Amino acid sequence: MRKNLYTAFISVSLIVILGQHAAAQDFFDDFNGTKLNSSYWKKENTKWGENPAKGTHGGVIPENVYVKDGNLVIRAHGNYYT
Repeated sequence: MRKNLYTAFISVSLIVILGQHAAAQDFFDDFNGTKLNSSYWKKENTKWGENPAKGTHGGVIPENVYVKDGNLVIRAHGNYYT
């Protein structure tokens, strides 16, 4: 009986200890540089969800996405937006 209680106690203790995971870190970018951090962001001249291997057919124009005064600036010019 005592051996069973000891085994149960150890098992529960291991489950509690090993079951605790580190909290996920929040994503943060303060845009404090002069250009986008390429490890976080990727500018691609394609439509949303478009396969880049099929070529570019409009979408994000890299020159229209930049960092200025600590802000991410995304400019949209054109008549095809709804």
